[in-house]
Parts: sequence; structure tokens; C-alpha cells
Amino acid sequence: MNTEDKIQIKPAGPIDGEVTVPGSRSMTNRMLLLAALADGEVRLLDPLESEDTLRMKEGLRSLGFRVEDVEGAIIIEGRGGEIPASEAELNGGDSGTATRFLTALSTLGKGQYRIDGSERMRQRPIGDLLGNRKQGTVTYLAVGTYSLPVEAPDYTDESYASIIAQSN
Repeated sequence: MNTEDKIQIKPAGPIDGEVTVPGSRSMTNRMLLLAALADGEVRLLDPLESEDTLRMKEGLRSLGFRVEDVEGAIIIEGRGGEIPASEAELNGGDSGTATRFLTALSTLGKGQYRIDGSERMRQRPIGDLLGNRKQGTVTYLAVGTYSLPVEAPDYTDESYASIIAQSN
């Protein structure tokens, strides 16, 4: 751009107003996860409604969390890091974010959880999530294809949970 193409804009005065930024499915799912981990009721205002956030909300409900849709908000009853349900079938659909968040969240539970997704999600590797490594008191074990579906069997030893990838 040369100097002949430039114009100068002079402010007419102070600017005072509000702007509503469109929601983000990624941020909404992160906030849903954090709300579930919190202790007590959390209200998310103006969340983005999408297939990804719908899958995340359904997954949280399956894990026993109270998740209510009200006009312009989602209310979640956090359980302070505890998973209310002792067993759950979770389906992330095509949402990689919801699938990964729900898989990780289920390791906090004391029970049996099965995580699945769409055919396309079954083709995507999740070895980074399931790989043989220790993080804190949770041991991740992978057998087979490092893809969905995965199951977290019910272990009597509450000090660790294991996620086993099943070969298809």
C-alpha cells in the first residue's frame, strides 16, 4: 500500500458501549468441564450451542452431573472432583474435545465407564491420551489400536483407574 492509498481517521469522541462476542465451542466445553470439577452450582452465561457442546452436556449428565439448560445459560452442579455415577456410557459423537475431556474426567470416577464416538472418531488416534504413562495416581494403559471405544473397568483399588483401548 502506498501513501496515496492511506486515509486518516480522526476520533469523533470517546467510545462507550458493549459488544457481545460469539461463543466458542472449545471454550464452552472447557467451561463445562471446569464447572463439573468445581464445588457447587456454576452458571455459564451465553454459551455456544453446538453439536460439540451438546455431546459434552450429555456426557456430563451420563456421569451423574446436574446440567440444566435455561434461557441464555447452562447451570451445572459441580461435585468438587467427584464423579457421581458409578457407571456410564459416554458418546462424544464427532467431537474430539468432548471425547478427550470425558475420557480424562472419567478417570476420577470409581466405577465402570465406556467412551465411544462416531465412526470417524474411531479412526482418530487417541494414544496421546491413553499412552502407557503415569500422571499422578492415574495409570493409563492402552491395548490394541489406541482408538475408540475405550473402557475404564471398575477396580476395587481406588488409588488408580485404567483405561483400556479395545481393538476393533
